[in-house]
Amino acid sequence: MRALGAIGVTLAACAAALPAWGADQPPRLAPRQDLTVVYRVTQTAPEAVAGSFGNMTAESTIYLSAKGRQRHETRVTAMGGGPVASMLAGQPPQVSLVELDGTTLRSRMLDNATKTVLTHEQAVEDLAWTDLQFLEAPPGTTPKRVGSETVAGQPCTLWRLQDDADGKAEACYTAEGLALRFRQAGADGVVSTREAVSVTPGPLDPALFEPPQGWAVR
Repeated sequence: MRALGAIGVTLAACAAALPAWGADQPPRLAPRQDLTVVYRVTQTAPEAVAGSFGNMTAESTIYLSAKGRQRHETRVTAMGGGPVASMLAGQPPQVSLVELDGTTLRSRMLDNATKTVLTHEQAVEDLAWTDLQFLEAPPGTTPKRVGSETVAGQPCTLWRLQDDADGKAEACYTAEGLALRFRQAGADGVVSTREAVSVTPGPLDPALFEPPQGWAVR
C-alpha cells in the first residue's frame, strides 16, 4: 500500500462523473453543485521507513466544479526527517488542475518557479478506486459498508476498503461520493489520514480551473 507523501497529495487525481458503482460499492464522485473542501492531511511513519519525507502535516483545499473540474491546492505545514523536508515545508501551495475528458483523466500541475504547466494523462480504465485522490485498491479487494458518521458537519457512510496483510484502509463518503475522511495504514507502519474540516457550497470562478495565461506547457 502506498503512503500519500507530499508529492502524492499534490498530483492526486479523481475520476469524477463516472458511471455509478453498484450498491455494494462506494459512490463515484458526482457533486450536484460547486464545492470548496478544506482537508487536514497527516502522515506518520516509523523512523526506519520515514525516508525523505518522514512525518508530514499539510492543508489541502480542493475546489470541485459540478461540471467535473477540480483545483487542488496543497500546502505542507510541517515535515520532519529527510532532505526533502526543508524544501517543501513552508513553501507556497502546490497547485494541480484535474478534469475528466471522455475516457482520459488529465492533470496539470502549476510550477510557479518556472511558470510551467506540467501535464499528465491517464486512461480511466487504468485507474483503480479513486475517492477524491490517493487510494489505489489492491486487486480482489472487496469494500464493506461498516457504519455512518458525521465529518465537517456532513453525514457520510463509512466504508472499509481494505483489511489484510498489506494494510488497512477506510473512507467516509457522502451520497455524492465526496470522501470526507480517508485513513490508510500500511503494513510498514506508515499511516496517512485526510479529513475534511470544512465543506462550503457556492459558485466557483471558472478561472480557478485554468492555468495562468502565457505559461509554457510541457
